Amino acid sequence: MRSGPLNQRIPFATDQEQMRAIDDWRRCQPDLPSRSEAIRRLIDIALAPPPASPGVRPTTPKPRRGQVPG
Repeated sequence: MRSGPLNQRIPFATDQEQMRAIDDWRRCQPDLPSRSEAIRRLIDIALAPPPASPGVRPTTPKPRRGQVPG
């Protein structure tokens, strides 16, 4: 999902429970990513569009009364 250099920084604070959960997740990865890389991957997972269910077609929302479709 990344397309350029990693030059944008975000200050990040969390509690011990969440850091433990991140560490547990990264230990399950085949390449044991750093904490920073693990957080980037988890963000990518969270922001990815949900997979389509087999046999279910996506629907377009119907315009509300008085709205012009567009």
